Amino acid sequence: MQFTDRTILVRSQHVVVLPHGANHIVYHSLLGNPTVVDEPVLALLHAFETPTSVGTARAQRPSRNFLRRVRTFTDAGFLVRRGTDERAAIRRRVQLTLDRARRGENLMALGLILDEACNFGCDFCLARKLAETSGRQTTVRKMPWPVAQVAIDALVVAARAHGHKTVEIYFGGREPLLNWEVLQRSIEYALDTYGKSLTFRFSTNTNCSLITKERARFIAKHRILVTTSLDGLAEANDSVRTHVSGRGTFAEIIAGWDHLARVRRPIRMISLTLTEGNIDRIDGSYFDFLASRGIRTCTVEPDLIASLHRSPADVVDVLFRLRALGHDRGITVTGMWEKPFNAMIPSPKPKYHNTFACNAFSGTGLNVLPSGAITACSYSAQQVGTLEAFPSVLSSDGYTKLAASRAVGNIEACIGCEIEGVCRGGCYLTHEYGENTGSSAGVHYRCEIYRLATRALLLEAASDNASDNSTDGRR
Repeated sequence: MQFTDRTILVRSQHVVVLPHGANHIVYHSLLGNPTVVDEPVLALLHAFETPTSVGTARAQRPSRNFLRRVRTFTDAGFLVRRGTDERAAIRRRVQLTLDRARRGENLMALGLILDEACNFGCDFCLARKLAETSGRQTTVRKMPWPVAQVAIDALVVAARAHGHKTVEIYFGGREPLLNWEVLQRSIEYALDTYGKSLTFRFSTNTNCSLITKERARFIAKHRILVTTSLDGLAEANDSVRTHVSGRGTFAEIIAGWDHLARVRRPIRMISLTLTEGNIDRIDGSYFDFLASRGIRTCTVEPDLIASLHRSPADVVDVLFRLRALGHDRGITVTGMWEKPFNAMIPSPKPKYHNTFACNAFSGTGLNVLPSGAITACSYSAQQVGTLEAFPSVLSSDGYTKLAASRAVGNIEACIGCEIEGVCRGGCYLTHEYGENTGSSAGVHYRCEIYRLATRALLLEAASDNASDNSTDGRR
C-alpha cells in the first residue's frame, strides 16, 4: 500500500492482541500474520484506533522507524484505509475457487467407498454415526465392480479434460478391505487401461486387521499408501476399538502391520482418536511403541462429534502433553486442532488452501458410495449427486451450495471469531452431525478446542522465538 502523511488509516476490526509477558502477539483473525510487538509498537497501532492520518499519528508518536512499522502493519492487514471492505478480497478468493471447482479444473481424485460395513464395532465410529443420523437408507452395502469401473472411467475423462497427468484413487468405507476383490480389480483395471498415459496414486484407510501375506504383497507392489489407527497400547486400544462382541482388536491390527513390514511397506503414519475410554491411558509407552515400529507421524484427534466429559481446556492440555511425548521420541503429533495456527502463515501458492478447512469442497475429488451416490467428503452421508451425472456434479446447485456454505466468510456461526479466517469452520463432519441430531453442543465444544489450541501454539512459538533470539544475542 502506498501512502502519504495525508493518508487516513484505521486499525482493522479483525486485529487480535494476545498478551505475552512484557510483549504482545498481534494477528489478524482473517489473515493470520502473527507478529510479536512490545508496548511502544503496540501503542503505535493503537494510535489508529479511530481513522487517523499518517502525519497526525507520526506527530503524536515520533519514531525513527515510524514509517517502516506502519508499512509493516498495513502489509499484514493490521492497518487499513478508512472505508476498506476487508472481506472483499476473501469473497473474490472464494468465488475464484468455486468457479474453478464448478468448471472441474481441480478434479483429479476419486474416493471409492467400497464397503459401508466393518468387521469392528467401535462405539465412536464416525462413518456409522453419520450414516445412522442422516436418515439415509443404505440398500447397497458393498460396492459392485460395475460401479467402481464407471467411476474410474469418469474420473479419467474429467482429469484428462483439464490436462492432469496424475490421478489419485482412494479406497474408503467403514472397512474397505471387506471388499478386497473390487479394490484389487480397480487397481489392475486402472493401470491396464490407463496406466500408459496417466500416473496413478492409490491409498486406503483400513483397520489393517484383514491384511494377509498375499494382500500385503499386492499393497507393496502397487505402492498403496496405507493409513490406519491405533488407539493406545493393548489395554487402551481394546477398551475402545473392539469387535461387536467386545473382543479387543490390538493383536489383529499389529498382525496386519507385521505383514506390511515384511514386504518393506511398513506403516509410517497413524491416527489416534481420544475418547473417554482411552484419553487417560495414553502415555510415553504408547509413543515408545510407535517409535519402535518406525512411526513418524501420529494424528491425535479428540472425538470429532462427541464432546468428552472434560473441559476443552483440559483436552488441549492433553493434546500438548501427547505432542511433547511424541516430540521427545522423534514423532510428529498433529491434528486438525493445529491447522488454524499453521494456516496463519500465508501459502505462497494459494488455491483452495485459504478458502476451506479441507479440500473436500475444493472440487479436487469426489467420493462414490456403493449405491452410486456421490458425496464431497468420504465420511459424509450428505449426497451431492449420482454417478450417472458425474460430469455435472461439481457444477450442480447441490454441490455448489454446499461448498459455498463451507467457505471462509460464509459460515454464519464463525463470523467474528478470533480465528475465523484461519480455522475456516473446522471439520465439516462435526457440523453435519450437529445438523443431523439438532444439537450444536459438539460444534461449540470443538470450536473452543480450536481457539484454545491456537492461542497456546501462538504463545509457545513466541516463547521459542524469544529463546532463540536470546541465545543468538549471547553468541
